[in-house]
Amino acid sequence: MNPHRPGLFSGPLCWERVRTMKRLPVGFCLGAWIGGIVLLAPSVVQAVVLLPYEQVVLGDNPVAYWRLEETTGTTAYDSSGNAKDGTYTGGVTLGQAGGPMGGMAARFDGSSGHVQLPGTWGGTDWSALTIEAWVNTDSPVTGDFQSIVASSNESSLNFAHFHLGTSYGTGARVMTGGGAAWAEVQPPPSPTPTGVWRHIALVAQSGDTRVYVDGLRTGTGSTLQFTYIVPSYAGDVAIGRGGYGGGGNPGRWFKGLIDEVAIYKTALSDQQVLAHYIAGQPEYVRLVAASQPVIYYKLHEAGVSTGARAGNYGFLGASMHGTYRGSFTDVPSAYSPLVFAKQFNSSYVSVPAVSVPGADNVQQFTFEFWMKPSTSNDLQAIYAADGWSQGKVHLNLSSSGQELELGIYGLPSPYPRVNLAPYAPLGQWSHIVVTYDTLSNPGNYIVNYYVNGALIETDTGTGSQAATFATTGSIGAWYITWNQVYSRYFKGALGDFAVYPYVLSAHDVYLHYAGIPEPSTWVLMVLGALGLAGSRLFARRKKSQGTSE
Repeated sequence: MNPHRPGLFSGPLCWERVRTMKRLPVGFCLGAWIGGIVLLAPSVVQAVVLLPYEQVVLGDNPVAYWRLEETTGTTAYDSSGNAKDGTYTGGVTLGQAGGPMGGMAARFDGSSGHVQLPGTWGGTDWSALTIEAWVNTDSPVTGDFQSIVASSNESSLNFAHFHLGTSYGTGARVMTGGGAAWAEVQPPPSPTPTGVWRHIALVAQSGDTRVYVDGLRTGTGSTLQFTYIVPSYAGDVAIGRGGYGGGGNPGRWFKGLIDEVAIYKTALSDQQVLAHYIAGQPEYVRLVAASQPVIYYKLHEAGVSTGARAGNYGFLGASMHGTYRGSFTDVPSAYSPLVFAKQFNSSYVSVPAVSVPGADNVQQFTFEFWMKPSTSNDLQAIYAADGWSQGKVHLNLSSSGQELELGIYGLPSPYPRVNLAPYAPLGQWSHIVVTYDTLSNPGNYIVNYYVNGALIETDTGTGSQAATFATTGSIGAWYITWNQVYSRYFKGALGDFAVYPYVLSAHDVYLHYAGIPEPSTWVLMVLGALGLAGSRLFARRKKSQGTSE
C-alpha cells in the first residue's frame, strides 16, 4: 500500500467511506469487474461497493423515511419498517422527477398540498432529533416561511419547525424538553436558490442545534439544555406545511419539489450528514470523495456572489472552505444536468493554506478537475499558489498554445508540460488529471497527464523539488505578491476541483471518469460466495504454510 496515501481512518470522509461502502474479502477481487466493483487501492487486495442512497439512510435507523416515490394513490409509504405511512392531502402532484439520486419526487402547490404524518412525534425517549430532505423550490421564498417538516401549532412550542425563510435562509426551531423557549438556528443569509435540488438537514440535541445545506454545516445554535423533544399532538406534524399562532393555524406551505424525507430520534454527526449527501450524488462525486482528496471544491453552489463560501468536500473539511471572488455564471456540470459547475469571468476561488504536518514537503500529489476552456491565447492559471518561491505550485494553460504546464519553483526549467490540443478541444468539457511524484525515483520527478480517463503522456526529468501547499492560493487566477494584483485569469468553465496527497493510479483515474454501475443484489450474492470461498482457501493455504499476519 502506498504509505503516503491517507489511510482509511484519516479524516472526516473516512466515516463516509466506511458507511457508504462495503469492504469485502479477498475472493471478491475475482469478480470485481463483473460486479462493477471499484478497486480503490489496487496494491491492496480489497474491493469497495457504492451503496444506494436509501441504504445509507436506512443504515442510520430512521424512525420514519418517506421516499415519495409513489405515482398514484394517497398513501406516502414509510420505508423505515416502522409503519408510519403518511397521507397525501390537497395540492400534491406525484411522479415528478426526483433529485440527483434519481427516482420520483412529489410537487407541493404552496397553498394546500402536504403529507399528513400519523401519530405523535417526540417524547421522553427523544433526547435528540434529526430531520433531512431534498428540496427544490419553485420560486423565491418571500414574505413568510415555507415548511419542510413542521408542527402546525407554533405557539404550543412542540416538536420542530424546520423551514426555508426570507430572514435567514434555512431556519429551524425545536422545542426544548420541559422548557418554554426555542432551541433555534439562524444561519447567515443564504436563501436556497430556486430550481435547484439541495439536501437540507436539521440536527438538534441538548446544547447543540445545527442546520446543514448540501452536507455542510451552515448554522449552529447555542441551545438551552433539555432532556427530550416535547411531543406534538397526534396528527399535528406534516411534510410541506407548517403553522403559526395559537390554535394550530395551518400555513407556511411549501411550493416546489420534496424528496427523500427522513426523521430520526438521534443526532446525526457532521460525518453522517455529509455521508448522506455524498450518497445522493452522481457516481463521479461519490468516487472522488471516496478517494479522500485533501480538498474537493465541487463548485456547485448556485447563484453565488463574491464572498460566498466554496464548500470543501475533501477530508480536511471546514478548515479548507474556499471563497468565491468576483463574478461567476452557473453552468451544467460535465456529468449531470442537476449539478452545477462555474463559468469564470475574470474571477477566482480563494483557497486557504493546508495546515497539516507535511503540507510544505509534499513529494506526491494529484490534481483532478473538469475544464471547458474558451481560449488558448493567454497564460491562464488553473491553480496557483500566491507568489512564486521555493516549492510553490502553479498549474497553467500556457500562452504558447493549448499546453498544460505544471510549474514548481525549484524544478529546472522548462517545466513539465503537455499539448492538450489533440485531446481536449476548446469549448468542450474534458476530465483532467495531473500527478506529480518525486518520491518513487529519488532525484527525479515523474509527471503523468490524463485526459478523459486515459494516460496521454508521461514527463520525467531531473529534480527532486518537494511541493508546498502550506500557503494560500487561487483556483482560476494567480495572485502576484510583489505587485499585489491578480492576473492570469482562467477563461472558461471549471468544475469539481480536487487535490490528493498521493498519486492517483491509472485505474482510479479511469474509474472516476467512467463511473461505475451499482451492482445488483444477485451479483453481490454471487461475489459474496466467491469472497467467502476465496478467503477460506487463502486462510487454509497460509495455515498449511505456517504463516500468519
